[in-house]
Amino acid sequence: MDGITEEQFKEILNKSVSRSDLEIKYMQQYMLNNKFGGKRWFDKTPQNVYGAAMIAADFPGSKFVHIVRNPIDVVSSLRIGKVVKIDNLVGACNYWNEAAAIIFMLKKAYGHRVYEVKYEDFTSNFLPELEKMLTYLGENFDAEWFSEIVTVPKEHEHDTLFRPEELQAIEKLCGRWGRHYGYFAAK
Repeated sequence: MDGITEEQFKEILNKSVSRSDLEIKYMQQYMLNNKFGGKRWFDKTPQNVYGAAMIAADFPGSKFVHIVRNPIDVVSSLRIGKVVKIDNLVGACNYWNEAAAIIFMLKKAYGHRVYEVKYEDFTSNFLPELEKMLTYLGENFDAEWFSEIVTVPKEHEHDTLFRPEELQAIEKLCGRWGRHYGYFAAK
């Protein structure tokens, strides 16, 4: 799928002396195999939040972009399960809460290396938000490059996915971080 053969991966793995060395060698091979000329790579896997502190320690030049989304929409996505499926309401809320807590601590430790934007702001005000993000990352921005991109904030039909008491439970379970990000009213 990524253009790296099993033999290449085994060789990279055997020659690596640390997790960060493995990542560097893997990405070098990936860029070589796929004929990319860049030197920077991005990974948008949400589960990487769990290794963010290790990534920050292993790659001192790394930067993080955190796109935070309304917890009700995240729990909805998890219930639908196109990428990750979590039926249990408490488990889905914990998934969102854990990510929010990890990013909060990452910002405390490496604040200058963390850029944060709300999903709703990014999708509804795409070009200005993208320009700010790319400026933070030290990348060039030309609005013309993105002129064909249309973004529409994705919201789920909460009424069909949750009973009213479940929506109240999500707000209660995700309350601390939901209030922190302005998704729920302050108490």
